[in-house]
Amino acid sequence: MKFTGKKLISPSTTRWNITFLVLERLLDVKDAVIAVCTEQDWLASVAFEWTNISKFRDLLRPFFELTNFIQGDKVATVSRIIPSLEDLKKHLLMPAFISFAPVPEQLTIQLNERFSKYLDGDDLTYIIATMFDPLMSQYLTPEQYEMGKKAVERLAVAKALEMSTNAGTEISASAASSSSVQLPFSTLAPRRTVWQTSEELSDVQQQLLLYIQILDTQKSVDADAFKFWA
Repeated sequence: MKFTGKKLISPSTTRWNITFLVLERLLDVKDAVIAVCTEQDWLASVAFEWTNISKFRDLLRPFFELTNFIQGDKVATVSRIIPSLEDLKKHLLMPAFISFAPVPEQLTIQLNERFSKYLDGDDLTYIIATMFDPLMSQYLTPEQYEMGKKAVERLAVAKALEMSTNAGTEISASAASSSSVQLPFSTLAPRRTVWQTSEELSDVQQQLLLYIQILDTQKSVDADAFKFWA
């Protein structure tokens, strides 16, 4: 305390990322710890494995950073969950942490057990959110993207049926279940047919129709959505 004005942090079972914070503070006051150990003739403590402590702190750092980011309330973070989890899993496989086995393996197992329903598609909420984030969608695996796409198509078909019933348009249930059905709000579907009753659409629906037709003309889903809707 008298050397740095900082105290060592005590471990706790009720604070997130406490192990990282303990190690971070220990490394922050490393010189003071060495000075005190030397003054007290605690030679064993002076020979602390500082390199391994530093590496273990680095192993845990992404968990600390992700926790702080996800719990923030300044920006929407739902689309970052899946990419962040995948990034953590890759981080744990880095060669620099092999010497800490089996800690990285155990952390990976716990990640998979806790979040497998989101990563494997049992709960598609986060996968769908990631799909619709232009910056994050590229980090989905092909399997995740396909699961999300099919889920959005199912939701879009249900919405198309609801809209057709409310607006009186003639989209039958059998047509809506076919591969050529017009799927409003979806830019992920295969080539689409054109609305047969466009004059009955609202202004918003007309704009969606125009956007979809632009995508079909370009034969790509990479149109600049932000520029179109500006």
